[in-house]
Amino acid sequence: MPYLELIDETLDINSTENYDLSVEMSPDNLSFCILDSIRNKFILLRSYKAENDKRYQPDSLSKIVVKDEFLTKKYRRANIITPSYKFTLVPSPLFETEKKDEYYLLNHSLQENQIILVDRVKEPDSYLIYSQLKYINELIARYWPGQQVCHNLKPWLSFASGIAVDHNEYLFIHLEKEFFNLAVYTGGKLNLCNSFIYKNSTDILYYMLNIVKSRGMKQDLIAIISGQVTRRDNLISEMSAYLKNIRFAEPKGNYAFSYVMNEADLFRFINIISAVSCV
Repeated sequence: MPYLELIDETLDINSTENYDLSVEMSPDNLSFCILDSIRNKFILLRSYKAENDKRYQPDSLSKIVVKDEFLTKKYRRANIITPSYKFTLVPSPLFETEKKDEYYLLNHSLQENQIILVDRVKEPDSYLIYSQLKYINELIARYWPGQQVCHNLKPWLSFASGIAVDHNEYLFIHLEKEFFNLAVYTGGKLNLCNSFIYKNSTDILYYMLNIVKSRGMKQDLIAIISGQVTRRDNLISEMSAYLKNIRFAEPKGNYAFSYVMNEADLFRFINIISAVSCV
C-alpha cells in the first residue's frame, strides 16, 4: 500500500496518453506523479516506502509496478529517475564517450551488481557519469522501454539552476535515505556538487559546515532543503543554529498543481516534479 496518495478527481485512467509520468525508483522507495499535459497540471502524487525501515528487493519493486493501476499504462512521455550517490560530472568540452568508465573509476569503485551509465546535463553543460544497480536498470527496461532515464541529480540541478540566478550564495541540500547531495551556487553558477553518506544529522552538519567554512561562505547564505526530510526534523533546528536563511524547496516551472496536493510537502518530491522540465 502507498504511504502517500493524492489524486485529483479529474484524472481519467483511460486518457493517460495525454499525461506525462515521472517516476523515481530505488531500493528505498518508489514515488511517481502524473502531469496532465493538456492543462499543464499535476493531478496525481503517489509514493511507496518499504516497511520497518527495510529496503525493497527486486521482486518487491516489480510487484508494486505490476499491481499499481497507473504505472503500467501508456503515457505521452515517461521520465524515470534513479538515485545514486556515486557520480562524476565532466564538462561537455572534455567528455569522450569511450572514456566514460575511466572517468567514473577515477573517483569510485564499481561493484559486480552495478553498471555505469551516462546522462547529459544542460546546466551546467556537462555529462553525468554514475553507477546504478543492475536490477534497477533491468526493471526500468522491462516496464518503461525506450523512455528517458536519468540520475536524480539531473532534475535537481535543473531546479537549483533556476533558483540560483542572482548573485547570492546558495547552498542546496537534497536528502535520500542514506546519502545526501550538496551543491553550492555563487553568482548564479555551480561551484561545487558532491554527495555524502550519512548515518545521522550530525554527519550532515559536519559535511555542510566544513564546506561553508572552507569556502568562506557567509551565515546569511540561502540554504534550500529538499528530499527525505520533514519541516519538524531535528536536522532543520540544528541547521538553524548556524545558518540564518533556511528554506524548503518550492517547485518552479510553467505548471499548476491540483488542490489535493496542498496536503503534501512537495519539497520531498522536487525531483519527480522537476523532471518534466528537464527533458
